[in-house]
Amino acid sequence: METTKYYRDMNAQEFEELITLLDHDDLVKLSVQMFTALIHCKEVGLRMLDKIFGTSSQKSHNPLKIDETKIEEQPESSSDKMDSSPRNPQKEEETEASESVEDPGNHSPGKKPHETMTVCLECTDIYHNPEETNCPICGSPLSSYDHDFVEVIHIDPINIRVEKHHYPEFFCPNRCKDENGKRQIYISSDPKEVCPLPRSKAGADLIAHIVTQRFLMSVPLDRQQMIYQATGLRLSKQTMCNWINDAADVVAPLVHEMFKDFRKSGVAHLDETTHQCLEVMQSGGNKKCSIIVGVTGEWEKKQMALYRFEKTKEQSFVDRFMGKDYLGAMMNDGNKAYENYQMDESLTGNKGKKVERDLKRAEYIESQITDPCRCVKLTCMFHAREQFFSHMKTRNDYKAYKKLDDEFKKAKGAEKIKKAHQKIVDYVGTQPALYLLLQIIWAIGRLYDIEDECKKYNLNPDQILAARQAGSSLIFKKLGEYVRRADAYFPESSPIGNACDYFLARESILSRFLLDGHYPLDNDRCEQMVRIITIGRKNSLFFNSVRGAKSACIWYSLVQSARLNNLNVEAYIYYAMEKIKADPDQCLTSDFLQPLLPYSESLPDDVKLKVKIKEKQITSRYTK
Repeated sequence: METTKYYRDMNAQEFEELITLLDHDDLVKLSVQMFTALIHCKEVGLRMLDKIFGTSSQKSHNPLKIDETKIEEQPESSSDKMDSSPRNPQKEEETEASESVEDPGNHSPGKKPHETMTVCLECTDIYHNPEETNCPICGSPLSSYDHDFVEVIHIDPINIRVEKHHYPEFFCPNRCKDENGKRQIYISSDPKEVCPLPRSKAGADLIAHIVTQRFLMSVPLDRQQMIYQATGLRLSKQTMCNWINDAADVVAPLVHEMFKDFRKSGVAHLDETTHQCLEVMQSGGNKKCSIIVGVTGEWEKKQMALYRFEKTKEQSFVDRFMGKDYLGAMMNDGNKAYENYQMDESLTGNKGKKVERDLKRAEYIESQITDPCRCVKLTCMFHAREQFFSHMKTRNDYKAYKKLDDEFKKAKGAEKIKKAHQKIVDYVGTQPALYLLLQIIWAIGRLYDIEDECKKYNLNPDQILAARQAGSSLIFKKLGEYVRRADAYFPESSPIGNACDYFLARESILSRFLLDGHYPLDNDRCEQMVRIITIGRKNSLFFNSVRGAKSACIWYSLVQSARLNNLNVEAYIYYAMEKIKADPDQCLTSDFLQPLLPYSESLPDDVKLKVKIKEKQITSRYTK
């Protein structure tokens, strides 16, 4: 196999010249190696076909709906057969290599193309040419026919350097004086232009590194202090905290400009999480403050994530975050503050009869979808599912069902699978309450299966809407019927009864994902952005001051927005601070700030990650 690489890139003329230089023994060896390579390519092709079109041994996630014809075919699947041929590690390695170099555009639908770990990094080519370029036998110059390469990944540790900027001062030797009679001293330039922060030694690159470590990697400042001291830089935690707060004031106009664009987005996700602030607690305020998180929809052109600190949990925080005139679709977790947004005061207060107020609220919610002067409110499906599942998993009948389900998953062979399946069917048949709850969970699971299929084939919003109308609409209708049956079966004051009330009260809002392909099914996109707050909350338990909390929200907004737009976070922060430092007088104008935003198309290539753009796969069984 080694000689085959010599002629794999040759044309016919070069190969003919090579043949004429070989004797009889070399020709025989070359023929044998070419035949071996041909057989190897055939085996690789058969393995790839078997891998793509072979039978699958995966078991259904729903044990009550297994096709018995598939159970009979189970022993014949490729996973249950023992490969009797001896293993050849070298051959397997060559097979994996041959599979990895296939054209990414020709892979099967839904299968991710092969990508190396260095695809997003810059590469430096280093050529190792031989010292002798002539043949040691005849002295003729050697001809290049092929080359091999090896990728080696290196990393430079923290390289901290200090620049000492000198500003000579000059005066006139003739001792000239100005109009006030004072001697003039001339300085080459203003020292304030070097540092982005006043009265600070920190360069923009050092601030960008500290911010990235703190708000992207969740490394606390006291741990960074230890890292810097190990490299010889005596940098205290308090100094870094002051730099972060001062630098947040510099980039704050960028976040204010992002809020303006966020309130014009078509789809917005909102969520909140708690956080402690010592200054608020010591002043007699709430023990736990809130951080409001907002993320634009998946299909929005301007991708951003915004964070805002609130001292209280008053419902008016939605007005401060979104403004009072938002006209897009707002996905939330069903909190009353979001439901009362843009609602008349007569429907939000406690005055009046509760039944009449609830009927008016229902009529108002139904009329929202056709009112162009109000936003469309969406509710997370996962939160509705959690209302049922959180109580169902504590039931004894569900625990017994889980044991049977685990036995079914571990069963091997047709007979054992049949027996395990029959046990589950017999047990669930004797537990009507459990069966009602399982129907609800399975129906919601099928809705997510359709969403996963749409993501797998990279469908656009119009195709997603067609898939939902073809499959999800019928499933959601069945889901409503299952919930009504459970509502009639379980007591009204029971936890499951409360879960049924939660779903039925929001059924019309939960179904709005069927009206537009841009509308999401759940609020998972925002939950992922809240996760970075929870990680940071474990490393640093509280904010010391309100200013520090607001500064953290500014940096979280820029860091997470840069991630959403595939930017190098540290390089982007350095670039934005350098631009603002170069022209501080214009940093408050919209024309100056728009090109610096994370989703701006005018950002330089140095701050962008080299990410491959995957081609859209349109074929799907839901669009037929």
